[in-house]
Amino acid sequence: MTSLKPTAGRSRATLAEGSFRVHADRTGFSGWDLQRIVDPANIGVLVGTPASEPPCRVRARLTGPVRKVVTERSLVTPVDVCPIQLSVEEF
Repeated sequence: MTSLKPTAGRSRATLAEGSFRVHADRTGFSGWDLQRIVDPANIGVLVGTPASEPPCRVRARLTGPVRKVVTERSLVTPVDVCPIQLSVEEF
């Protein structure tokens, strides 16, 4: 059996380490009250490589309070590529 993984979006680019961002709203889900929320959590992001190779996996921690996604849900992932300072914490 193959497990399915959600895809937040995609873009092809040559990037330096730490230069790609995905908005936290893309990790949102519908809670028990059917309101779309973003919850603090550990997340894993698979960074694409050629299909014949295993993907790179990046782990991150979303912090802060549970937050309602108050705007209309977008199925398009905006891509913001820029240099950032990144501190990676193992968990």
